[in-house]
Amino acid sequence: MSFTLPLDKLTVEEKLRLMEEIWADLSRNPDSIPVPEWHLEVLREREQLVKEGRAEYLDSETFKKQVAETVALDTALRKRFHGEIDRMSPSRLAVLQRVLLQLQLLEATDRLDRDFDRDRQDGKLSPALIEQAVREARAAHPHS
Repeated sequence: MSFTLPLDKLTVEEKLRLMEEIWADLSRNPDSIPVPEWHLEVLREREQLVKEGRAEYLDSETFKKQVAETVALDTALRKRFHGEIDRMSPSRLAVLQRVLLQLQLLEATDRLDRDFDRDRQDGKLSPALIEQAVREARAAHPHS
């Protein structure tokens, strides 16, 4: 069965109500919803982390409480930081920009380290492959 909904003519409220009706209908038969393999893989990885003691399960009430506390703190911090930024001089804003760039660099470095470790564990990196990549980078950027 194929049909087209006039989504561009629906209000946001109508779209949300439609989504709720679809969700309620799907929820009546959850076993009929296919589970993608990558969902199962994520669950297996998380179960392994719990077995290794590197993660733990939370009951829903504890989880909800932690989320609420995080959102409240985030909201309070955002209000405070916006007020502070609005009062900063241009020279202070330049310093803040440098701090933010350093934070982004740290985050990128952490992400690269995690990706590198994962690829090494998965056997995607070997000394020969790393050496080849270094040679190619040096050839592409001889003045580095």
